[in-house]
Amino acid sequence: MSDTNGWRPIETSPKDGEDFLAYSDATGKYGVAYWVTYFTKELTLVCNDSLGEWFNPTHWMPLPEPPK
Repeated sequence: MSDTNGWRPIETSPKDGEDFLAYSDATGKYGVAYWVTYFTKELTLVCNDSLGEWFNPTHWMPLPEPPK
C-alpha cells in the first residue's frame, strides 16, 4: 500500500538488487538505493544521497523509466 504521493514503507522495497528511489523522513534526504548480500550473508541496504553520504531511508518508490 502506498500513500498519495506513491511513497511506500522501506520494509516493502524490492530485495532482489533492483535500484529504487529512497527517502528519509528524519533527514529529508533522498537517493538511489538497493539491497545486496555481502560476505556476511546478511541483506544490507545500500543508500547514498546525491553527495555520496549514507542515510537510513524510511520510504521508497520505483525509479521512473529512462528517457527514450
